[in-house]
Amino acid sequence: MMNAANQPSWRLARGQTLHRVAPQARCLRVQRGRLWVTRDGRLGELPEDLVLGAGAVLGLARGEGVVLEAFEDSAFEWLEPAP
Repeated sequence: MMNAANQPSWRLARGQTLHRVAPQARCLRVQRGRLWVTRDGRLGELPEDLVLGAGAVLGLARGEGVVLEAFEDSAFEWLEPAP
């Protein structure tokens, strides 16, 4: 379960990119649009590319980084797991 209380929405315009690193375990939830997500490679692993549409949720471990690019105008939430 995720905690959405006081979690702002982030917006990316078509073609815009953003790099984020999870300071602690997080979930990225796509609210609108479609995102190309590249997960930073962990030790001994290659980076992973994913395409996430509206409603998709991606769990991230503490310290894990992602690069996001919007295929179209998109919005997402950066959620904390529920306590």
